[in-house]
This record gives sequence, structure tokens and C-alpha cells, in this order.
Amino acid sequence: MTIRLLFLVVLFASTVTQAVAQSPNRDSRFEAAAAVLVKNCVRCHRPPEGKAGLDLTTRERILAGGDNGPAMVVGEPDNSALVRRATEGSMPPLTDGPQLSADEVQKLRDWIASGAKWPKGRVLAPTAESESQHDCVRRHAITAGESAGPRPLAIHPPETRKRAGAKVLGRIADRKAARRRN
Repeated sequence: MTIRLLFLVVLFASTVTQAVAQSPNRDSRFEAAAAVLVKNCVRCHRPPEGKAGLDLTTRERILAGGDNGPAMVVGEPDNSALVRRATEGSMPPLTDGPQLSADEVQKLRDWIASGAKWPKGRVLAPTAESESQHDCVRRHAITAGESAGPRPLAIHPPETRKRAGAKVLGRIADRKAARRRN
């Protein structure tokens, strides 16, 4: 009798665990994509006035898009401006932080391909860390005599932008290290 009861408890616990793991509120693809958007995009593309009229804080607003149309085509990452702009290196601009890594772009791609599910009521907002990274890169660009706004892609192809972004971030790290030594 005790063995049967123990077996039933274990069976019930494993069923509940599987149900929670498969819950739509715990979609790992959404969580991975949301982390990328929060870290790299939402600080500029959010209310009240997202750059280029684009708001990336909710699924509905991403689908509605901005001045250049929808940012995402559900199920079609290759036709989604969000993936295209990140892949070509035009977003985020160098003055707003480092380009997305291949892994980050793949997380967005996987999420869109899987149907771009979004937990009901979830609204993305920038974190203090993403805000401070953005401010630090922008301050450095301005003090280095560069424009604070994005530059046309014709002047700065993606390869140049990636090298320049790494150089800017390297300078920032060097300055921080020098301050710590003093």
C-alpha cells in the first residue's frame, strides 16, 4: 500500500512539473528574445515616442510597427525587419551600444519562427543596466566629437561599424580601469 501511494505521488509530481514546464507563461524562446530586446532595443523604441515611431514593448505594438512598417512577421524571421536590421548591423546604432551577437540574433529568429508567443499582459521595459550602458556609450561618442545620432549605412558598412563599436567599448573599459587605479 505504501509503495503504491509513493508511486502515485511521484507520478503526480512529475505530471505537474511537465505541465508547468510546458506552460505558455514559461516560454523559454520568449524569455530569451525578451532579454535581447530589453538589453538592446527597448531603451530607444518605447513610449511615449519610440525612435522611428516604433514601440517594442508589447507584441501588438511590434506587429503594428513604426514609420517603416511592421517590425515582425510572425513565423517568418527572414521577412521580419527586427531580424534583418540586427543581422545587417544597422541596429542598434554604434552610438547606442554594441551590435547584437549571432547568438542574440538567433534568439530573436527562433522566437519569431516559433510563432512569437507573448505572455498576456507582459510589457517590456529597459533595465537600469541597459540604460547605463546606453548612456555610457552615448557620452563617450559625444566627448569623442562624434554625432550623437545614427550614421547612414552607406558611410559606415557593418564591418566598420562592428570594429568601431568594439573600439569605443574598449576605450570605455580602459577609462574605467584607469579610474579604479587612481
